[in-house]
This record gives sequence, structure tokens and C-alpha cells, in this order.
Amino acid sequence: MGPRRLRVLIPSHRLTLLAAAVLTLAGCEEGISRPGGDDVASVAVDPPSKQLAVTDRFQLAVILRNGAGIPLPDDGVVWASSDTTVAVVDDRGGVEAVGEGVADISASVAGFTGTSQVKVTSPAAPDAPEHTCARSGLGQIWCWGRGIGGELGTGDRLGGSQPRLVPLPTAMSSVTTGAAHTCGVSDEGVGYCWGLGAEGQLGNRTTRSSLLPVEVSENQPWTTLSAGGRHTCGLTDDSRVRCWGWNAFGQLGNASTVTLDTPVLIESARRFIDVSAGRVHTCAVAEDGGVWCWGSNDHGQLGNGTQLGSLVPIRVLSDSAFVDVEAGGRHTCALTSSRFAFCWGSNDRAQLGDGSLTEHLAPARVSLGVKYTSLSLGAGHTCGVAVGKVVRCWGQGASGQIGDGGTVLRGNPTPVAGEYFDVFSGAAHSCAVAGATLDIFCWGAGGQGQLGTGVYQSTAVPTVVVGAIDFTQVGG
Repeated sequence: MGPRRLRVLIPSHRLTLLAAAVLTLAGCEEGISRPGGDDVASVAVDPPSKQLAVTDRFQLAVILRNGAGIPLPDDGVVWASSDTTVAVVDDRGGVEAVGEGVADISASVAGFTGTSQVKVTSPAAPDAPEHTCARSGLGQIWCWGRGIGGELGTGDRLGGSQPRLVPLPTAMSSVTTGAAHTCGVSDEGVGYCWGLGAEGQLGNRTTRSSLLPVEVSENQPWTTLSAGGRHTCGLTDDSRVRCWGWNAFGQLGNASTVTLDTPVLIESARRFIDVSAGRVHTCAVAEDGGVWCWGSNDHGQLGNGTQLGSLVPIRVLSDSAFVDVEAGGRHTCALTSSRFAFCWGSNDRAQLGDGSLTEHLAPARVSLGVKYTSLSLGAGHTCGVAVGKVVRCWGQGASGQIGDGGTVLRGNPTPVAGEYFDVFSGAAHSCAVAGATLDIFCWGAGGQGQLGTGVYQSTAVPTVVVGAIDFTQVGG
């Protein structure tokens, strides 16, 4: 029995397309015209829409067809973007997302145009700072570390492992470092912010990021600003608190969960002396020494004995008189008038410093009875400047952020070598200003350049920031 022949049935419409393709190829070789001719009759861009995050890249395709619907070579196509502050396109349809917003990417040839709508969203933000900013004795602000959100304020999205000068129009009295944005107050009391702005945290009536400093709208005479996760709060010269930015958990304290891009007054008969914005909660110290908190309370970080969040300020359960408060990732700490430290909230990484891993819904005294002049809270660790200019840190230490040379958790305040007068805790790194030299020393996670040592490496011991700049404040 001979071999069997296999018959393949091809639908007539596919035969037509196949024949057209053959003729097109043949035409290229032998001068035979393709069905419908060589004139462009339509232009389409594929895909017709695309969502990207800032710094993402994507390749668009253009499809040219003649009057018979036959594809044509994509020769002579001119690409363009309707908004180059959002997305740029090269001469082959390669798109790069450069800023939040919407842009139409067009491909044009022979009087015909096809478009693809590109929506650009903010880059993902960390929960706590992976960058560092500091104030020099001249009132200049210098930043280093992660820069993709514009948080370094230098006009680009480049990070850096060395200090970069922020171009501000005036001398600054303070700086505060948020998760992916930064703010500061000038000597005249004017507020400036820069970096990620998708939730309105820059306070300038937009939800666009800014790679350079912008003034906070409706500028009050500010005495201090505090940049949190994706919101910002400030204290004005009339001792009142105003907040703006992301508000999903009520962290703005205005009895609402509506996100705002301009400062809103916290309605209260009290006057305040300090305010601190955490990841998704906020706390402030009233003139009478009471601490009031609002926002998320899933770990007891509001300190009122419950785990119920609040859209308005509620008083922390304590009879102590406090003078300073710091809100962190999921915990809060405060200093009493006698300079003892108390902490409350999440303690899964020993960040409360009481020698345990027990969560506290109300203030618990930090162990060892050490007195402090200031505190700073990171994502899962805490540092403070103790009386005598000794920095002590406790909590998560996996990245070396405790600064004692180890990478293990520390449940009690652990001294860091050197003498310092100011300290800052980021997501997983710490920095402090040395009293004798005004140098900054940093330790902990360094993969984003946040240690400022000129390399992208972590270290578990204090290492000097390069640049020979005299600093007076770090973080905030």
C-alpha cells in the first residue's frame, strides 16, 4: 500500500490573504504591485493604550495598511508625544515614562495618524525613607540616596551615594525626610517640598511630583514641617497643626478620609508645640504636655489603649508631660519633660525598646532608664541621642541599622561608637551628626546610596559621609 496523501483545506478568505502576501513578496522582487497599491490608507498604533510607571520603557508598534487592508512597510513614520513631561518617544516607537500624567503617542505618515494613549503613574514608594537629607551650617540642604521619586530635589530622578545640593532660593532652618518626598522650612518660615506628589503630599495644589522644591500653597509662617509616608503635617507660628496628602486612614486628622493637596487645619481648641507624621498616622504634643494622635491604629500606635483608628485627634493614655513626639512606621515614641523615653505600638522587631516583643497599646517606658535629648523612628528600629551625646539604637538590625557592628535584633537601647548631637532613622539605616567635627556618620542599608559614603554598600558601623560639609541637622 503506497503512502497516503494528506489534503489540507484552506478557507477561501485565508487563500486571498496568502495570495496577497505572496504577491507582496513577489512585488518586492519582481516589481509586481501589491493588491490595493502602495499608498497608505490607515495607521494604527499597538497597543492603543498602555499604563506605565515613571522610568518604565515600552516598545510601541505601528501598523500601516493600504486601501485593501494589506500591511505596508513602516517606512517614513514620524513619532511624537503630546506631552514630553509625561512620556517621550524615539524614532522607532520606543516610549519612556518620565512623569505622572497622560500623553498621546502618535505615529504619522502620508497624512494619516494613529495614536496610543499612555498613562504614567508614580514609581512605587517605600514605606519609609531610603534617602537622607541634611542641613549645613550655611542653611543649605544636601540629599543623597534613592532619587527615583525626585526626593533628592536636584531636578532629576537620579539617586546618588554622595551629597547633592538642593537648589533652594533661600537659607533653610530645617529639613524633614519622608518616604519618597522631602520638605523644609526657610529662615523666613516658608515651607518647601519636593519629590513624589501623587497623593498631594507636596501641598502645592497638584498631585504631580516635583523634581525641584515647590512652595507649599497658602503658605503659613511655619515653625516646623514633618514629612510622613505619603502625607505631610506642619506646625504654624500660631501653634496650630495643618496636614495634607494621603488620607485613607484619617492621618490628616480632619474627620475625613479624603486626600488633599493643600494644607487643612486640624480643628482643635488646643495649641501644640510639636508634630510628627508617621507612615499612616500622626501625633502631636499639646502645650499642656499631652500627646494626641490620629490615623491608623492597627498596632496601637495611637496609644489610646485600643486598636481602633481615629479620624480626629485622640489623647494618648498617659499622665506624663511630654515635650517631643516621633511617629514611625507602626510605632510611636515620645520624650517626657524629664527626658525619659516612652514608646507604644508595634513591637514585632523590638522597636519599642523595652526588652520584649510585646505590642503595647499605651506608652511603655524604654528600658535602662537613659535620658534622651531627641529620638528618631525608622520602619522597624528606633534611635535616640542620649544625654552625654551618645546615640543608642534598638529594634530591627538585619541591615546593620543598630550601628554596633552586628546585624541582629536588639531589644534594649544599644550604644553606637562616637559622640553625636542629632540622629535620623530611615527605613533600614541611621545617620547622626558628630558633635566635634560636624560630619555626618551613617550606618545600615546602603543599596540606594543612602549612607552617603560614595558606595552602594551596607555597613553595620558608623561611616563618614563624603564631602567635608559642616552639618547641623540630619533627617527630621
